[in-house]
Amino acid sequence: MPLTVGTAGHIDHGKTWLVRALTGKDTDRLPEEQARGISIDLGYAPLDLPDGRRVSLVDVPGHERFVRTMVAGATGIDLFLLVIDAGEGARPQTHEHLAILRLLGVNRGVIAVTKSDAVGAETLELALDEARELVPGAEVVAVSAKTGAGLDELRAALARCATESSREQAPTRLYVDRVFTLHGIGTVATGTLWSGTISRSTRPRRGSASRLRFPASSGASSGAATSSSRPAATARATASTSSWRSSGRFHRGCSSTTARPRRWPASCGRDVSRSCGLRCPSWPRAGTASSCAQGPPSAAGA
Repeated sequence: MPLTVGTAGHIDHGKTWLVRALTGKDTDRLPEEQARGISIDLGYAPLDLPDGRRVSLVDVPGHERFVRTMVAGATGIDLFLLVIDAGEGARPQTHEHLAILRLLGVNRGVIAVTKSDAVGAETLELALDEARELVPGAEVVAVSAKTGAGLDELRAALARCATESSREQAPTRLYVDRVFTLHGIGTVATGTLWSGTISRSTRPRRGSASRLRFPASSGASSGAATSSSRPAATARATASTSSWRSSGRFHRGCSSTTARPRRWPASCGRDVSRSCGLRCPSWPRAGTASSCAQGPPSAAGA
């Protein structure tokens, strides 16, 4: 079963550099990200583990202004990769991201203490001790994206932490973290499939009059995607639904499910909102079939 790993941590602590060193892919693809040297949007890369498994890695921005984007990317992940600068230690967004992960129920993960080559042995040991106190029970690895030191140990730690849990029998729930439109195809929504399975015949309750198709690159080319995978679904609106994006039916931070109303408990998104100072204009009532982790794209901070 595929798994999804999400990064977390303060800005400039080396999340994107670490992802590049682990996967060989630069997730800062936007020109503005390249110019400013910071992550603004979510980034995606495949990560091969030593035991032969491949997991999906979601790289989130660390700036406080993009916390809504971080919440959308972290929703639905299986384990975290918390990144802490060895020279700075835990900073405000380190604690904020960790609090969001706890509220989302993401309790498994690995801590990477980055830039180990830039500090002395005593400072590095203090940073490792602080990381162990910050998340008791989590494995802590000192790494350097510049020299490559500790990368193999980090991959091994992620493999040990990446235990699989079957959720195929639960109702289908897809957490959407990216929505865009392609000419001749329509609206494309990608995200993490938290539970159940999704196929070409799936009819979600969010926009039930639409039809879903799966590109070959979505991981569902065989006709179905299982939980913890990251499918990409194209949705073509019918005359009664108009445009999905313009009507707000699909946007970053929303979720889509096939469950009947009241089958799902109230979303923990309210807790995340109150703790992080976020505001969502369309919070669901308790027990409704769909929920939203943030507002429409214009309010997403990206």
